[in-house]
Amino acid sequence: TAVLLIDHQIGTIKFAISTPRDEIIRNTRALARTAVETGMPLVLSTSLEDKFQGPLLQDLREIAPTAYEERIKRPGVIDAWLYEPFRKAVE
Repeated sequence: TAVLLIDHQIGTIKFAISTPRDEIIRNTRALARTAVETGMPLVLSTSLEDKFQGPLLQDLREIAPTAYEERIKRPGVIDAWLYEPFRKAVE
C-alpha cells in the first residue's frame, strides 16, 4: 500500500469545482498524516511548480518533510504515470 498525492498544488486546487477547497485541503492533510503515522510510503508529485499550478500545499511540507523534499517534479507531463521518475518512485 502507498499513498500517492498528485498535484495538490495551490493553483491546481482552484480548478476543483465539485468539492470545496477547504475540504480538499483537510482531506489531503488527513491522507498525508495517515501515511506518515502508519509508515506507509508517501509519494508526492507536482507539475510545473513555477507556473500557475504553484507549489504543493505548505501543509505537506510540515506533515511529511521527507516526502516533500523527495517529491517528483513533472515538467508538464499531465499523466503522472507516463513520467518515468514518478512511476519508478511508485514501483
